[in-house]
Amino acid sequence: MKAIGTTEAAYLLGISTARLRFLLLAMRVKGAYKCGRLWKIPLYNGMPAIAQKKTPRGPKSCWRKRPPRAATYIHVNRQAILENHKYGTYKPAITVKSGSHNEYGHKVEILGPCEIVYSPHAPKNSGARVWVEPKPGVRVAVIKFDSPVEFNQQSQPETT
Repeated sequence: MKAIGTTEAAYLLGISTARLRFLLLAMRVKGAYKCGRLWKIPLYNGMPAIAQKKTPRGPKSCWRKRPPRAATYIHVNRQAILENHKYGTYKPAITVKSGSHNEYGHKVEILGPCEIVYSPHAPKNSGARVWVEPKPGVRVAVIKFDSPVEFNQQSQPETT
């Protein structure tokens, strides 16, 4: 069973790390144990499990039921492709957006499952109507080239 730290568990639950530490001290996080100074929190179906209070007071707690969706998506910059074609430049045409961080490249490797989304009536802020959305936790590697890559074509044998 995979165990995570307090910061990642708080993110998955949608609460602050201080609130999670309070729950840990109250022994309400199922299966959590301390390893030195750090807490190790096991995941059940991808989420930490929180026990209910013995005597409930106040509003009922509402923890996140499923992990948050990834805010990472990949799209092709059409303007960069047109500019490269028109002026003979070699600017990166692929954009990987992760939250407020953008990374540009010529090649992208998605190391896990992903979805291709077409949304013509609700485009992204960048104007993208088609994009690739990796599943949460999937690594995305962006590769940049300094100059155009030349491919050697092997001659095809002629058939007679």
